[in-house]
Amino acid sequence: MGVKTTNSRTNRRMPHYGKDKELARDHRPEVRQKLAERQDVAPEILYYLAEDDDPAVRRAIATNPSTPCQADLLLTTDPDEQVRLDLAHKIGRLVPALSRSEQSQVQSVTMEVLRALAIDSLPRVRQAIAEEIKATDAVPPDVVARLARDVEALVAAPVLEFSPLLSDDDLLAIIGSAPVQDVLGAISRRRGLAAPLCDAIVDTDNAPAIAELLSNDSAQIREETLDDLIDRAPGQKLWHEPLAKRPNMSEGAVNRICQFISRSLLNSLQESNQLPPEFTDAVAARIDCSADDPAAQDDSHDEPMSADDEIEEEEEDERTREQIQQEVRAYHEVGRLDDDMLRERMERNDRRFCFHAFACLTGLDVNKVRHILCAHSAIAAVALSRRAGLSMRTAIDVQSKIANIPNNGLIYAKNGVDYPQSDAELEQRLKMFLD
Repeated sequence: MGVKTTNSRTNRRMPHYGKDKELARDHRPEVRQKLAERQDVAPEILYYLAEDDDPAVRRAIATNPSTPCQADLLLTTDPDEQVRLDLAHKIGRLVPALSRSEQSQVQSVTMEVLRALAIDSLPRVRQAIAEEIKATDAVPPDVVARLARDVEALVAAPVLEFSPLLSDDDLLAIIGSAPVQDVLGAISRRRGLAAPLCDAIVDTDNAPAIAELLSNDSAQIREETLDDLIDRAPGQKLWHEPLAKRPNMSEGAVNRICQFISRSLLNSLQESNQLPPEFTDAVAARIDCSADDPAAQDDSHDEPMSADDEIEEEEEDERTREQIQQEVRAYHEVGRLDDDMLRERMERNDRRFCFHAFACLTGLDVNKVRHILCAHSAIAAVALSRRAGLSMRTAIDVQSKIANIPNNGLIYAKNGVDYPQSDAELEQRLKMFLD
């Protein structure tokens, strides 16, 4: 982390020390900022610049790895949110990389900085710390424990999914606290998840989290638990793909999955379980035969209808699908099917219009859109909004006003405006909700 102590006598021997002192008092902010970015400046001058009136200068100090620990500690209470966010990224990267000798010299103050940032009032700062330290064991366990129980899912999820410092007892306690879906999903994705934890997640009856669990091929799901999930799977389309891709299932489990699996997932089931071609050919023939039966084609009631679904069905009787589709297409053709239009319709609680608007913008079937937005999953609503080309601000409204996500479960913007995950990551999450 660079030089962390001040030696005034040594500083004064530095050929540029006197000049640097003059630059630190220069009336031009850009001059002071350039000085603050240098790593060969005396620690006492960097500390002095940590109290500069210009936020850009303090941001440069926050990102400078040569900044003394005491200056970093000072910046943890900086009024500028970006200063604290930049500091969080730096500290999160530097703490796990400290050598033993460096830890003995600066550990106390540096860990104080880390703890202060882990309880910062801004979720983005806490999230930055969580993302940077999520997979390391070189941080205090109490910091990880605090982040894992953060009220913001975006803060808790990284450490819940990756941290080696969380015990099974810690995770069981968090699961038992009835967390939001995205917290459960993060735990479900942990590598080598033990059987008791798998059972606890299944006991929550949270369909998206269970889908994540089934997709985790390292999760130690007991055979009895898997059998129970297969029994419940016909009414849970979200589970069909991860079940089809789950390897090394028993013959009985495979046979039962074949009773409800779609033709499109049959190849996945064959590849993951090395099924003989004649077996899959027979299953394919049965599926094709069922498709020719009109009575078997009506799958509109494959899943239990939620209260939201019932309301939407009633609305559709009064205002036909064709009428809404025409209205949506008309707005789309003139370029008005945008963020403003969607937010306006959400304010009016015109959910049916919003479903058809998402269908138009994403190319998905409107019933699939409704299924995704009624799954009560924040990440699913965010991923669908991203595919629709909407802003993250609109995605927050979609979570709260259509997906009915509580405030403590909402996913917020990164850097105030950006989506918190890459397009590829969001598409992968969305794929969990698509057949």
